[in-house]
Order: sequence, then C-alpha cells, then structure tokens
Amino acid sequence: MKPWPSELPRLPAATPIDRPVALLLRHAERPPLAPGEHGTDLALTAHGRRCAELLGATLGPRILSISTSPVRRCRETAEALRRGANIEVDIVDDHLLGDPGVFVLDPELAWTHWQTIGHEAVVEHMAYEDPPLPGLAPAHSAALKLVQHMHLALRDSPAGLHVFVTHDAVLLPGHTPCPRPATGHAWPAFLGSCRPLERQRHSHRLLPSIALTRSTTKEFRHDPHRIPALLLPPELHGPL
Repeated sequence: MKPWPSELPRLPAATPIDRPVALLLRHAERPPLAPGEHGTDLALTAHGRRCAELLGATLGPRILSISTSPVRRCRETAEALRRGANIEVDIVDDHLLGDPGVFVLDPELAWTHWQTIGHEAVVEHMAYEDPPLPGLAPAHSAALKLVQHMHLALRDSPAGLHVFVTHDAVLLPGHTPCPRPATGHAWPAFLGSCRPLERQRHSHRLLPSIALTRSTTKEFRHDPHRIPALLLPPELHGPL
C-alpha cells in the first residue's frame, strides 16, 4: 500500500492486511446542510471528490468490494473510490447504509425529528440517549444487525477490504458512549471509518474488533452496552 496521505483520516489502528476486513466509511466532504434540509441530492464538494479518489488510490487493489448508501453523496464517494483505486468492482446500493439506513424503522415518522430538532440533535439522541425517538431503532440492536450484515461479505473472501460507504447517522450511534461525555463527543470526520469486524486468518470465527477514526480534538470512549460484548474487546473500552 502507498504511504498514507496526511490529508486523509487514518484507517483504524492495526487494520490487518492478511485477512478480509469490513470497513464502514463515512462519505467524503459535502457542503453544510441547511436547517431542515434532507440533503438527499447534495453532491460532494470538489475537495471531497479529490480526497475520495486519493483514498481509493492509496488503498488500490486492497479494495475487494464497495457497497454504499444510495444517497448521492455516498454514491459519488463510492464512485470516486473506485476511480482512484483503478479497479473494476460493482458498486452495490445498500439501504441499511442509508435511505433510510439501519437505524430508521419508520422513515416518515423519523423524518419529523430531523425537521423539528435538526440533524445533529437527532443523531446525538440516537448515540447517547434511551429510549430511541419514535420511528428509530435502539442503537444496540441496529448496530448488531449492521455488523451481521457486513459479516456476510467476509465469508470465503481473500484478504482485503470490503468497503461500506454510509453517513454519520449510521457510523456514529453504534460507537459512542452512554451517557454523553462531559468534554465532547467524537463526530466522525468525512471519510472517517470504523473497522467493525474481520476474520482471523485460516478461521471463520468472528474476531472481536471495533475501532473508529475520528476528529482528534474530540474525546471518545467505547461503551459495551452499545455494541455486543463479543464484538468489543476489553482493550478497546478506553480511549483509542
């Protein structure tokens, strides 16, 4: 793999190269969302497209598959990754990654919360508070469903990365502390990623491993109540 560009978020620590890994990735940079805006048709910025292409070029043939939220900014990220990597893989639309995403049970009801209290407030409630807002799934069960879904990509796979492009509203809630930390939270950066699972070499046993790339200025702690214990080893319960 090429030297890691300084302008990109790092992959989660100790991401292995000798086994298949599922990588949950936030889309590249988009313009700010206006209050009450859904942003479904919002395109990437020129800088976002360049960074996604650079990430693809850096990972290159390590990328074995790309699945994405059907939302435009995620789809454009997936296309830029493929273009930068210069690989021929199909890009698969995956509605658990967005539109509506694994945390949404009732899209119409859930959207009313985005309209009334705004995007960040909804996502932070999903991440830090119980019970879930009406129309949204409990973070623990939804995160487990997504991990099990991504785990299917690793079956009988050679070593490499299976990339899943999604939104902060999917990436953040399953990997945050509860209750809310007093000194801030970790909002995933554009192209920030989570390595939720991998397969051990010569084994089909799920290796418990979760890591999240994030803005370095914000504190982060894993909470074993958010992700099932079998997927969260003790050494990752503290700050990364």
